[in-house]
Amino acid sequence: MTTRTRARFLIATATPMLVAVLTLAAPAAPLANDGSTSRAAVGYRDVGYDPNDRPVVGYDPDIRSSLRRVYPTDDGRMLKVKVTAHERLGVWWYMEVFLDTRGGPEPDAKMFLANGDLSGRGCSIATLRGPDHWRRGRFRQHHRWTSCRVRAGFVKPDKRIRWRIVSPSGYEEPESTTERAPNHGWYP
Repeated sequence: MTTRTRARFLIATATPMLVAVLTLAAPAAPLANDGSTSRAAVGYRDVGYDPNDRPVVGYDPDIRSSLRRVYPTDDGRMLKVKVTAHERLGVWWYMEVFLDTRGGPEPDAKMFLANGDLSGRGCSIATLRGPDHWRRGRFRQHHRWTSCRVRAGFVKPDKRIRWRIVSPSGYEEPESTTERAPNHGWYP
């Protein structure tokens, strides 16, 4: 068998197997619990990056990156925001994550993440339009990152959720600044 014949044989036999594997590995749309395709079963994630631009003052975090993820679970979709800092997160910091869930110029919800040392730590989310509602989220912190997870249905998104983060300084020193990520606008 010549090299050319061998190449034709491999292409002829490998192509149908490759198509079958890709078809099985990547369905056209995720399945809902009842087996039908559903928009509610769709998940997505985006990552935003921010430069090392905040002077180190106490435990004020300088945000390096943030991830916003919406993903399906058996109980519906979840919204998770994870923030990573340039330095190790300490025991005294606070962040607000503004969420645009409906495509307007202003945020529709605000997520709070905080570690107040002996005062406690945790996260919650509140709606900013309509009735004033809030829910406690699942908080985690480890070295340089922290995250908050809540049910996505609480904020009633009708499009991909945009986000931005503000971390005011906990100190009254002249070098203290408010960290914004991104510095202007929204992450997609």
